[in-house]
Amino acid sequence: MHFGLLLEVFLVWGFCQSSLAIFFSSLFNSTQAATIVGYGCTIWSVIFGCCINMVVFQYPTKPPAIWNIYPFMPFVRNIYVIYNQCLWQTCFGNIQMAPAELHENFLLLVCLAVMYLLVGLYLH
Repeated sequence: MHFGLLLEVFLVWGFCQSSLAIFFSSLFNSTQAATIVGYGCTIWSVIFGCCINMVVFQYPTKPPAIWNIYPFMPFVRNIYVIYNQCLWQTCFGNIQMAPAELHENFLLLVCLAVMYLLVGLYLH
């Protein structure tokens, strides 16, 4: 498995989580309420995304593009594609061997993180 690919996915995911935290904190008066909503969204969205990817949108079927507006879905899809490849075939030897969907979702996560950060800072 190419650990650089996983590192990039998790670093961008961390940036996206931080941007979402800023966005959620601008919507609530209480930081405690924003924290609870953020954790709830994260836990339930990742569970839902895993189930949907394994049951409905099995690789190579792609989910609808509208689903990717919610940043949890591209992240979960990237992890699913990486581990599906390692499970049934051989792992990616390098980043260039990864399918185009992985690169698209990676770029989408970066764009969503910047968008949520800017909106959160504007509303704050």
